[in-house]
Amino acid sequence: MRKRRFKDLSIAIRIGLLTSGSMVLLLIAGGIYLYRVQTGSLQRYSDRLLSEEAHSLNQVIEMQIRERQVRLRTGLDLTLELLYSFGEITFGK
Repeated sequence: MRKRRFKDLSIAIRIGLLTSGSMVLLLIAGGIYLYRVQTGSLQRYSDRLLSEEAHSLNQVIEMQIRERQVRLRTGLDLTLELLYSFGEITFGK
């Protein structure tokens, strides 16, 4: 049995093999390129979302602190006003 070499094949088969081989290589290279580009884009997007989430959470906490400070200050002002309006405080009957 005789081995067939690439040079022994007909020109049509050789062109077909070379064309299909080059197409496979181009598709693999394109897939690797798209994978790397999409991975980098996804990483940047997730990093941005995480930083925005932390920033918005910080804003919510600061808003709640300010709101509670206003409530506390209002309560203290009201208490002082009541104490001053009643005059002196006495204990007992």
